[in-house]
Amino acid sequence: MGNNCKVVLAMACAVILSALLLGCDRNAAKDAGTDAKNVSDAIKTEEPAETKEEWEARIRELRRKSEEGGTIDFKETDLIKVKIDLSGEVKDVYVMTMPYQLDGDVKGMQTVADYGHAPLKGTLMYTLSPLEFPEDSDYTKFSFWIELYDDGDVENGGKYAYTEPCEAFAIEFGKTYEFSVSGSFDEGFVLKREK
Repeated sequence: MGNNCKVVLAMACAVILSALLLGCDRNAAKDAGTDAKNVSDAIKTEEPAETKEEWEARIRELRRKSEEGGTIDFKETDLIKVKIDLSGEVKDVYVMTMPYQLDGDVKGMQTVADYGHAPLKGTLMYTLSPLEFPEDSDYTKFSFWIELYDDGDVENGGKYAYTEPCEAFAIEFGKTYEFSVSGSFDEGFVLKREK
């Protein structure tokens, strides 16, 4: 095949490839418009807000299902989210736990860990549901603290530190609370509420 034929063949391939890519871009734009319409339709058909009594009755039903081993489907309004920002100068933290309490009485603990693969960084999220508290809990005095570990075994020289508990505050399901942690294993760590 001569050089002229190779040039013509290469140009033809380029034209065909451009046409295919242009067609893909048009279909993607068309699909994006369809997706946007579906999202707006979904927003319009959201369920009306529950009353406190309806929410409590639904949570009682979820507790019953949980005790029977049934599947639990939470709504966003059933969850408390606690965001912890580690984007400051925090280094070498591989495991972080959040023991939480109501009015000074510890109710449980959640953990975020990478167990030696990479240090934790950025913003971490802890999510709590009403099922993690006794049924008639008073949510006006919630607090927690953070425990931090490096990638070593504490019993064999690994580092461990903890923050003081945050000041107790009232929590509401469906809300997100934002905190930050700063410090180091040598200097100690501080937990601070942001929002």
